Amino acid sequence: MYRNYSIMPCSFLLALLLLVFPARQGLAQEIATIQLIDLQSGEPLSFATFVYGSQKGLADEQGMISLVYSNATILKVHHVAYGQLDFGMAEVKLAIESRRLSIEGKRSINLMPVTVMGIHPGNRQKEMLQLGYQQQLSHDAGAFLQVNPAVSGIRKSGNYGFDPVVRGFKYDQLTMVIDGVQCATAACPNRMDPPASQVSLNMMEHVELFKGPYALRFGNGFGGTVNFVSQKAKFTENQDVKGRLTSGFEHNGNIFRNEAFVGLSNKWAHLSLFGSWSKGSSYKDGDGNEILSRFMRGSAGAALALALTPNQEARISVTRNLARDVDFPSLPMDLITDDTWLINASHSLTFGPDNTNQWNTSLYTTLVEHFMDNSLKELNPRTMDTETDASTMNAGGRSEIQLNLAHGRLIAGTDMKLEEAEGSRIRTMLTGPMAGKVFIDNAWQHGQIIRNGLYAEFTASRPRQVLVISARLDFDQSSLIDPSTEFETVYDNTMSGQLNPSFSAGYTHIYDPRVSASVWLGRSQRSAGLTERYINYFPVGIDPYELLGNPGLKPEVNNQADFSLKYSSSGLSLAMNFFAAYLQDYISSAIDTSLNPRLPSSPGVRRYVNLESALMTGFEFNLTYQMSPLLRTNLDMAYTNGTDLSGKNPLPEIPPLDLRLKLTASILNGKLQPELLLRHVLTQDRIDRNFGETASPAFSLLDLSAAYRFNAAVGLRIGVTNLLDEWYYEHLSRAMRMPVGTPLYAPGRSFFATLNLYLD
Repeated sequence: MYRNYSIMPCSFLLALLLLVFPARQGLAQEIATIQLIDLQSGEPLSFATFVYGSQKGLADEQGMISLVYSNATILKVHHVAYGQLDFGMAEVKLAIESRRLSIEGKRSINLMPVTVMGIHPGNRQKEMLQLGYQQQLSHDAGAFLQVNPAVSGIRKSGNYGFDPVVRGFKYDQLTMVIDGVQCATAACPNRMDPPASQVSLNMMEHVELFKGPYALRFGNGFGGTVNFVSQKAKFTENQDVKGRLTSGFEHNGNIFRNEAFVGLSNKWAHLSLFGSWSKGSSYKDGDGNEILSRFMRGSAGAALALALTPNQEARISVTRNLARDVDFPSLPMDLITDDTWLINASHSLTFGPDNTNQWNTSLYTTLVEHFMDNSLKELNPRTMDTETDASTMNAGGRSEIQLNLAHGRLIAGTDMKLEEAEGSRIRTMLTGPMAGKVFIDNAWQHGQIIRNGLYAEFTASRPRQVLVISARLDFDQSSLIDPSTEFETVYDNTMSGQLNPSFSAGYTHIYDPRVSASVWLGRSQRSAGLTERYINYFPVGIDPYELLGNPGLKPEVNNQADFSLKYSSSGLSLAMNFFAAYLQDYISSAIDTSLNPRLPSSPGVRRYVNLESALMTGFEFNLTYQMSPLLRTNLDMAYTNGTDLSGKNPLPEIPPLDLRLKLTASILNGKLQPELLLRHVLTQDRIDRNFGETASPAFSLLDLSAAYRFNAAVGLRIGVTNLLDEWYYEHLSRAMRMPVGTPLYAPGRSFFATLNLYLD
């Protein structure tokens, strides 16, 4: 939390002097205090920065700024959720007279192709009756991200471990971080525990979804960046206690979800304690078939923030996640135990004029212990027992400085990441001539990658124009600590060092308060990840082929362009975005007939290779219309087309067109909020059969829900998902192993209820 105490006594003294010695030039000499608020929600724009001629400043927690009127300058306001906004002389005069400046969300200019998704309702949201506690209960952040039609998920389990896919980019092509720095690596070679599964959503404030290779602060951002932002510490003059308890139930699958939070604060410390627990069993699909989907997920943690001085804050957080007995019907093994520690320490310092400059430093480590076997599977006959005990470690940090300059804002910094994975599969033969024999397969070979990066981003703004230029340079080193003999037989050299430059530039032109256009160009280069380099004969793809890593892979390059148009007026907003990504040395896999698989059931071995080139194109569309003071509608659409230009084949695992229509009403002074959501997904027949991919049919879903806020402390939400009991499956869902090749169908009709209790 960035605070500015030094401006308050100055503002008070200046106001007192003006009262004692009245100015003779009227408005031009008076100091004005203005609150920046969102027009629709009434939320203050906490910690927004502003530039007004030679005056600069930072809004406080309540969105308050102080300035002296000038009749010849533009007021520039910048906020992460609104981008850069300019206000003319008439607007500034009106704001001074009314003591507030209302900012319309529809008018916002998102400098990058970015979506900000709110998760956690704070006090203001609670007062404005904007209910968001349904999202807090979600035990899987990958599932939550799919509220955006540009995000799909690879589904291998009924209710756990959704692996996000953004515009067709997946796995290591996406940068996924907490507070811009902390990350996790899946210990399971099949990614039962993708990075998104380790995020505790009930302690997140919002999610920043950057599409394209433009957000280079947090990594190379090859295909996109997902940044989960934690709640900010809120210091109070007097001791204060806040709390929240949310509990929910879904009848299809008997899913219980619970989460709780307690916050203790005073003027120098803020302590947050939080926890969540979810459990479910098998559900029924739209045809009445039972799908194995039991799971248990728990999380607990604490975060302590200290106000060291008026302009310094230190914070440490510790989170413990666990999962038990999770069914993965699409995989040969199930998750038995998954235990994770996430530890983060950070320090922030504000300095310079009005404390608008910042220096932020963070250190972190993430430890994952994962165990899986086939003991939960009903196999007849059971010919083999298999188990894998694996672990991963991430450690690193970041230090960056943010400076307000005369003509813009500069962000520059450095970061480092150490990533390791180790673990072996043990196969015990139970039948046949090899009964009793035990085979140990070194899946990860204790692979290691060290990345060191330098980055900078400069934002220059003029009235109606914003230019953003960013660059990044990464040095990537990889090696094996415990290489297997069979891997070294294929590769003479298992070490590599690669230098990866990335850069982007974006320009936004604001034609008038209603119309704006943006163009973004970027080139991002990334080295292969641990799986792509070092996986050792393990079936981790769409088909049952075993994958073999390749330490000699060339870095993958994404040359991308985005073009967006936005229009907003009273009650109506329209946004369209088109993108094209030309990919060089695209990392994929190909069948290698010279290699023999380790499992008799495997049809062969695929080796990771570079394709010469590939192309991804697509678009997103959003229409928001306030039909009346009580009724609002949203229409969203997203589509991606992927092609291997060298082989003239469609790229595998590309989601089909996704269209969503949502109607939301606000009744009884906002206390009652019914909602209807219609989703339609088209057939996906652009598939790559070389990967065992099959076409998926179209489907339509209808969800109904209603939220009611009894008072400031109690809220209830009830509803039904898949009201028409549609029998469907998502294109990116993996096929089940029993019966062989059967699609993993999604849940049928399910009723749910969620109760939220809030202590303020």
